[in-house]
Amino acid sequence: MSKFFLVIFMVFFVQLNLSAKDPGLNKEKPGSDILLEDVDISFKYQKGKFLIYDCLGSYWVCTSEMEYKRCHESRRNSLADRDENLPCASLKEFSSKKDCIKEQVYLTNNNMENRFCTHPIARESEVSF
Repeated sequence: MSKFFLVIFMVFFVQLNLSAKDPGLNKEKPGSDILLEDVDISFKYQKGKFLIYDCLGSYWVCTSEMEYKRCHESRRNSLADRDENLPCASLKEFSSKKDCIKEQVYLTNNNMENRFCTHPIARESEVSF
């Protein structure tokens, strides 16, 4: 009986080893970075050509149209409710992801002011020096 399991195990192992070496099963391009090809940035965002600022996380992100619209709607609701702190700002649609990322890098590196995270009424009461 133990020889039977040994033979089954060996057949399984050989089959597994052969399928791992089969180039037809490996769909990745040689030298490609799967993280760069993944459409998901995080559980919250997918890569895209729409620039938003996430006020809750304090970062710029180039995301998909769906998240851009969700941010726009969420911001509109927060403005209507007169929430002092807004969740995000949907800023711009670019012609490509690459153009969006260029702007994202520029804004991140230049530490651009993000007063759009505060409700306009609350901003009026702030004093800038």
